[in-house]
Amino acid sequence: AAALDQSRSTVEPAIDTTAADAGVETTLGVTIDHPVETYTWNFPDRTVTTETPAVTHTFETVGDTPVTVEFEDTGGAVFSETYEVAVDAPEPTAAITASATDDVEVGVDTITLDASGATDPNEIVEYQWAVNGDRVSNTTDPTTDVTFNDVGTQTVSVTVENIYGATDTATTDVTVENTIPPTAALTTDQETATYLVGESVVLNASATTDNHEIETYQFAVGDGTTVNTSEPVLTHTYTETGAYTPTVTAVDTGGNEDATSLSLSVHDPEITVTEPSDRFVGTDTVPLEYVLSET
Repeated sequence: AAALDQSRSTVEPAIDTTAADAGVETTLGVTIDHPVETYTWNFPDRTVTTETPAVTHTFETVGDTPVTVEFEDTGGAVFSETYEVAVDAPEPTAAITASATDDVEVGVDTITLDASGATDPNEIVEYQWAVNGDRVSNTTDPTTDVTFNDVGTQTVSVTVENIYGATDTATTDVTVENTIPPTAALTTDQETATYLVGESVVLNASATTDNHEIETYQFAVGDGTTVNTSEPVLTHTYTETGAYTPTVTAVDTGGNEDATSLSLSVHDPEITVTEPSDRFVGTDTVPLEYVLSET
């Protein structure tokens, strides 16, 4: 309380505003049951004199801030009171939209996430983007592009941060699908694709491509043998001569598939006698030297 000589009375002025947001223009007022001619407001960064019991001010620093008001009454008496104003960091309001939320192809389609609808009384300084809670990028711009590596409902989010470090988060869901079939490929370990009976044949489908992931390679080697495997390479031995058409069907995680095949031949080796070169007749035992070769 303060004693005023002019009125010989005791008054207790009260401030009407005890909280404010940093960076936001705030109106402060005082209530006093006494005739006052001027009010001088002393803020940490400026001093303002008014003839009314109210003033507007923008606090720039977060925390409890002292404000001293000097009252001068109509008789020239002056006294002051100091008040604490709790200055908080204002919170932004996040917003997010996606250029597409359905029928987004995994590993192929790129969509744009847009947070330009986010608001803040001051300034947003960073946008933190995440997919299913995993951070993918930080930007100072309100948009970013993203391609998805997983199928199903993907929750994308943006966390906006203002100059005071206050944050807010907004989310939206994107449905990601896998509808594109793979492109199957198949080669052998020999360019001529010609093998001997009993020789190992390597069938290689590792050049197969897909926008997501191959789940199964279904090999049908052409002699009645079929093998389903997660590995793209199969080694097989043919036990009979003939022409074969091995096939591989690549099936991805979405159940999409593609098949391709190649041709190869399997034969017995050719025997060529190299020694002796003369013809023998009779029952004598003759040593033979020979060479096995492919035909």
